Amino acid sequence: FFFVMSKAIVAVVGTVCSVLAIGVLVRSGAPTATQLAASAQGISVAAPAPATLRRSASRPLPRPAPPTASGHVIPEPVQPPTQSQYARPTAVEALPSAAPMWGPLAFLVSAGALLALAFRVASGRPAAPLSALAMCPTVSLNKSPVKMITNDELAAYLADGYKVLDARPAYERRRIHPKGSYHVEFVKETGAPAWDPVAFLRKQSAAQYAGFFRDLQPNEDVVADADAQFDKDAKLVVVCGQGERSLCLSQVLQWEGGFTDLVCLKNGLQTCTEDQLKPLDSVGTNVKVGYKDAQYDVGGMLGVMAEGGSTE
Repeated sequence: FFFVMSKAIVAVVGTVCSVLAIGVLVRSGAPTATQLAASAQGISVAAPAPATLRRSASRPLPRPAPPTASGHVIPEPVQPPTQSQYARPTAVEALPSAAPMWGPLAFLVSAGALLALAFRVASGRPAAPLSALAMCPTVSLNKSPVKMITNDELAAYLADGYKVLDARPAYERRRIHPKGSYHVEFVKETGAPAWDPVAFLRKQSAAQYAGFFRDLQPNEDVVADADAQFDKDAKLVVVCGQGERSLCLSQVLQWEGGFTDLVCLKNGLQTCTEDQLKPLDSVGTNVKVGYKDAQYDVGGMLGVMAEGGSTE
């Protein structure tokens, strides 16, 4: 129901139901002003009794008059009130009453509405697969295409003095990367705190959909990051795991950054054989995982924590 409504209506419904639920809890559990005043004076405080109980408690119980020998009733002499009769009265204990059912119902509706709203907000900015996150610039006929090279050509370009530029996220690069390579991550983690529920939903969505428990977003400073490391005419081989992020990074650097001598590894490092990877001399914290599985977080959040990485 909440997934077919607009986000604004879901937010209003959740807020109203939350206020109603809180009002029920406060009204059913909070003492009244009379009880607070009586408690301040030292009087025993209890919830007010029902009207019928209060009326019956306020009436004195009739006492039978003692009969006389002649059958006439002699009224008892009026006794002066004792000290105990001047004691402060004690309120009559209230009879238990059933709590209104719409209070818990309002709480459940508000919880469902707010959870649905949080999920829809999270799904509006999901931690999508790397291909969707890449967000490559629009191809134009006025732009020269990026030169693509095959796995067999990689060794020749490295021997010709080309430098390896890794386009993968930092967590993926830490596990395995070409030794001596440079790094400009095209997509990176948002850095949202671990307690952020929306970021957690995006991470969980990414874990279920793409296999990594990460909250990723495009890096808007790729050109500045590359300018800090290279000249515009630097010889670069841009690589990633599958070839998609490296292509997008190559297009941005060539079309928007003005780099003039770069090539892109067409199918990514994960398709290279052991012999083709030897010139790269891969290093990292988990080289045995390989370039194909380096992006995945086995076990989701628990896998990230077990590895010693940050979930933020």
